[in-house]
Amino acid sequence: MGERKKGGWKHVTWLYVINSCLVLLQFTSPSSASSQDDFAFTRDTYNATIYEKAPGKTYVKSSQKMGIYISDEWISVNYKIFGGDLSDVFRAEEYRVGDFYFLRVRTLTSSHGILNRELESHYHLKIKAVGKLEPGITKTATCDLIINVLDENDLQPLFDFETYDISVSEDTPIHSSIGKLKAYDGDIGINSEIYYSFI
Repeated sequence: MGERKKGGWKHVTWLYVINSCLVLLQFTSPSSASSQDDFAFTRDTYNATIYEKAPGKTYVKSSQKMGIYISDEWISVNYKIFGGDLSDVFRAEEYRVGDFYFLRVRTLTSSHGILNRELESHYHLKIKAVGKLEPGITKTATCDLIINVLDENDLQPLFDFETYDISVSEDTPIHSSIGKLKAYDGDIGINSEIYYSFI
């Protein structure tokens, strides 16, 4: 009777050790700690702005929190632009703070001053995130980033013609209108306002 109890005690202890090992493996295994559904941008589409003629390494600005929360401490995230940047103006970067990988987008050094709102008023970028786990497990997510190029007062007003020929009668009353001239400015907002004066 005593031997059977002893054998039974050993059996229970062995099962307990096995169960403990199984729980430990499930808890620490990277492949089961989180699913693909947990790896996603905070939004499907972000909006950002940048001024035209911006120098290289200028970051776009957004009031939205752009990036991905991570639930796995050992995951590393990289961002890459895979569409919408035909002129190769921008670069995507990642910056980790705690459990969040911020998405940061800046102009390339080689694209110094290339942004021109009059030619391209916005960019619609496609961003891809790749999260790497050990051993060799990856997760992916995508988002859109719409960058609006803000206006700078960089254009000079232009008249319809370089020279105007206006005839005025000698008996024309003062304060009379003697002709009409108009100039145009390709900028927008207050930057497009035009004031006239004689020089």
